[in-house]
Amino acid sequence: MPNEKGGRPRKPRGLAVIDGDRTSRINTREPTPEQTDVAPPGYLSPGARAVWERLAPGLVAARVLTPWDADTFASYCDAVARHARAAAQLDAMGEVIEGYRGSEVKNPWFQIWRDTTDVMTRLGGRFGLNPSDRGGLSIEEEGKPGGAERFLS
Repeated sequence: MPNEKGGRPRKPRGLAVIDGDRTSRINTREPTPEQTDVAPPGYLSPGARAVWERLAPGLVAARVLTPWDADTFASYCDAVARHARAAAQLDAMGEVIEGYRGSEVKNPWFQIWRDTTDVMTRLGGRFGLNPSDRGGLSIEEEGKPGGAERFLS
């Protein structure tokens, strides 16, 4: 995903340090959110809130989900809930339904299912919820000082 200036997006400071990037290329002034409780937004549907309650505690503990990420993670939770609803509709109605004037057409719920799959994959990757994306994340060991600046001294 390119940034506004074009090209590859910048690596987060912690990842740049772990990857061994030159010190001159590491943003030592990158903002870092406080690690506090992360509350789900009030607008979540019951299905999306269930997804939040199932996944958020582990992501907060791993320091992947912070208050700054709540809305993005809420979008992920909403996509999962909508995906489940679309899958249930497809199971009940089938992939092909009777359309206008009796012709057979693809069930519109399939498009919703496919779109939510895409959203889940993209947003889930940002939180390490996909196996291949999880390999790109690194979490702090308990009892050791946090923050990439400990590697720069």
